[in-house]
Amino acid sequence: MTRVSKTLLLLVALALATRGVAFADPAGFAFLEIPTGARASSLGGAYGSIGEGVESIYWNPAGLEGVQKAQITGGHSELMQALRHDYFAAGWRMWGGGVAASVRALYSEPIEERDENGTQIGTFGAHDLEFALGYARAVGAGLRVGGSAQAVRERISNLAATTYAFALGGTWDPETVEGLRVSLAAQNLGPAASYDIDGVAGEPISLPVAVQTGGSYRFDLGNVGVKAALEGGSRADAAASR
Repeated sequence: MTRVSKTLLLLVALALATRGVAFADPAGFAFLEIPTGARASSLGGAYGSIGEGVESIYWNPAGLEGVQKAQITGGHSELMQALRHDYFAAGWRMWGGGVAASVRALYSEPIEERDENGTQIGTFGAHDLEFALGYARAVGAGLRVGGSAQAVRERISNLAATTYAFALGGTWDPETVEGLRVSLAAQNLGPAASYDIDGVAGEPISLPVAVQTGGSYRFDLGNVGVKAALEGGSRADAAASR
């Protein structure tokens, strides 16, 4: 079996490794699952092992080790039903590794508010917001680890739910297979939140906990560098683990 064949088999095994994670009822804070970044979106989210630099804070914080100097990134998307998605992140080199701070938001135009007779009585707004700080560094030959902490808020009209979350990730470039990188990342690890309605806590709203693993392989075709990635993941809502 050739080295390339062995590499492909390894990537397939890694991509299937998370298939056994059970799904629970739909989680809240769904905006955390919207693909962030043009490059990652174009790759269908297979970015955990490819990401280098500041955008890695949204996918696998270990990739922040690739921040070698000041970097910024941002974007704006117009979605259906007058929804808008914005993000911005800045990264720099500090403490022997890569550091990044980011914000992303999902928000809407004013929504009509109507009474029980269907008469418009005003408008209200809705938004989801996340602030995050991340750090990564190399800890061994070809091995990088990283983590991030997030403050997350969901608001509808005058009601809001707030919680916090963490992400952890790692990548490994084995010396024995040049061009191969394997990765593992866990995102949105944190407690459920709830809305307070007339002073009473509502049903818990869990975070969309996600685990993504896989790998990428870099090789040359003549004068062209090619990188292929195969990744898989599953989501297990925080409510399922309580």
